Amino acid sequence: MRQRLAVGGLIGVLGAGLLAGCGSAKLTADTVCKDYLAQPSNVRHDAAVRISSEIAGVSDPGNPMWGLSLDGACGSAPAMTIGQYFRHK
Repeated sequence: MRQRLAVGGLIGVLGAGLLAGCGSAKLTADTVCKDYLAQPSNVRHDAAVRISSEIAGVSDPGNPMWGLSLDGACGSAPAMTIGQYFRHK
């Protein structure tokens, strides 16, 4: 019984980690802000940091503050893409 619970718990933890990763993977530079804002904050902010590192010319790529900054910009321009935001930074 204990082995089943331990294995079940491990599978649950691994599955949750995979699902969290999948949420971030679907956010790209082509994602519009409206769709970006529909994601949980941790997924949004992880994607913002990742995407800031993928676009050439972004000042301070990988900075964790990009998540909050992008949240604010997207609230004002829901049709803008994440890439458009970072290409002007």
